[in-house]
Amino acid sequence: MAKVVFFILYLFSTSVLAVSVADRDPTAPIVSLNASGSVFELYVEPNTGVADSPHQLFIPVGTTTTPNQDYSFFSNRANLPTFTGKVPDGTVSLNFRLNIEVEGSNTELYAAVEESSTSFRIVAIQTFLANSTDQAYSLDLEDVCTAAIGCGNLTKTNTPKQSVTGKRLFLFIGDDRALNSTFDPSTESNGAYYELNFSSYIYDTEFQLFDLFKGDAQLTADYRAFTMDKVRSLYAIVTKGSQGLCSGDVGGAVSTQKLGDVSLSFSNLVDLVSTQTIGQKKVPNLENGFCYSVRLLFCDLYGFCSTLSKGIQNAPEDIQALLEKQACFFFTAGFGEQHPIVDYFQAWRDNTLRKFWLGRQFIQFYYRVAPQYTPFILERPWLQSLIRGVAYVLYGAIKWGWLVIFLGVLGIVQNRFKKRLSL
Repeated sequence: MAKVVFFILYLFSTSVLAVSVADRDPTAPIVSLNASGSVFELYVEPNTGVADSPHQLFIPVGTTTTPNQDYSFFSNRANLPTFTGKVPDGTVSLNFRLNIEVEGSNTELYAAVEESSTSFRIVAIQTFLANSTDQAYSLDLEDVCTAAIGCGNLTKTNTPKQSVTGKRLFLFIGDDRALNSTFDPSTESNGAYYELNFSSYIYDTEFQLFDLFKGDAQLTADYRAFTMDKVRSLYAIVTKGSQGLCSGDVGGAVSTQKLGDVSLSFSNLVDLVSTQTIGQKKVPNLENGFCYSVRLLFCDLYGFCSTLSKGIQNAPEDIQALLEKQACFFFTAGFGEQHPIVDYFQAWRDNTLRKFWLGRQFIQFYYRVAPQYTPFILERPWLQSLIRGVAYVLYGAIKWGWLVIFLGVLGIVQNRFKKRLSL
């Protein structure tokens, strides 16, 4: 879902800083985070890179009082940067991939952070002697985290529900600037802006997975989540089991279990490409006949995720083949599998309806019409639920209708008998 584009800033000056992904893997991020030897590929929301439309960086921060690393989808989550006061523990750097075109005499690359809308402070200087294509540029996070950025709000002793957002970083080419000097960035026209967003936020609200409906090579999850700031997507943890029937609900510590508890990283998650907090979503690319266990979770742009939903099992099946085998289209589509209620109506069809001319005519009509509508039913879990409800009502009416009629007649007779006695 990450939007990776080509950006080149053509600006009217003697030097140009072009920020792009030209001649690189187009799926690679523009910026990564290096912390204690671990490299984390940050989510980057590319914009135009100008002052009022900076590229967005989303940087995770670890905590130790209530450890939030296990809420992260990064595989080496223990090395997320942690802050003591204003600076991180150890060496933490932001790694930029830049294409740099130097013209004229300007040979220095500056990094400046925002202190106000009209004042930026230079925090790092690096010299370039020639054009650089796909240049790696590392900027220590300690240099970035000035008092103006507010990294002190992300100390490891704070509650892990903090964020610092909307602080801009300006990379530009120039000359004769001093470290720690301030300037008005509007005087520079040869750079690129990034917006820095830090977060240590954890999500411990329950994520609810209600049901899992089977389909052909897919399962449909019926869920309800919660509102998440900077949501990235809805993800599934899918575990393939053996062939055969499934038990259904496999439980799980719904309110406490998180990614770290099950030792999973981003590569183990199936992106369902949705930011909807309630509804149904398909889990695709499954193999018919195998039992799958599915859990859901939300993750944000920083890489922090919600707790896991409970796990539910079901087995996708070639529904059309099942329907043709059972020849009970509507109810089989409603239940999504063979079910005692479906068995009952099959027996009722064979042992009752087939004995009468009108019953046989109804069966023939049903076989002509029903197959056209079963795909429509299978695509709509709410309609499957409605059909299941109707099936249960009809089942009760057919199987126990005589008892209801008997009790009704008995009540009428008893009522009339009481009236006669009262005369």
